[in-house]
Amino acid sequence: MKLTFREFELPLRHVFTISRSSTRTIRTLIVELEHDGLRGFGEAGEDAFYGASIAKMKESLAAVRPVIESRPPCEPAELWAELAPTFRGNTFAQCAWTRRPGTSGARPRAARSGNSGASMRRACR
Repeated sequence: MKLTFREFELPLRHVFTISRSSTRTIRTLIVELEHDGLRGFGEAGEDAFYGASIAKMKESLAAVRPVIESRPPCEPAELWAELAPTFRGNTFAQCAWTRRPGTSGARPRAARSGNSGASMRRACR
């Protein structure tokens, strides 16, 4: 498998305001896992309140890259459990590359035409 990640600053159509701030853009990290032409994507946005910066997410993902890229495809839950200690609480980076079973988060999607999420899961076996 190959792990890549890209940073984007996305302009918002409208100003987004919550109690502590307003913004016109959002910084996000898009993560891609590729194997034999199938691609799965995940995403996590930067959030200063939770200490989730793009730099910290990239650092965490770079730390697990050798493990992810050296393994054959597997069920995401297996890899999640193995790598969780390495992320040391950086749940935003962890969310960006996969989805923890039973929680919200980025869901792998097949990017090749005609493939569904089921096709991606079959490719991981």
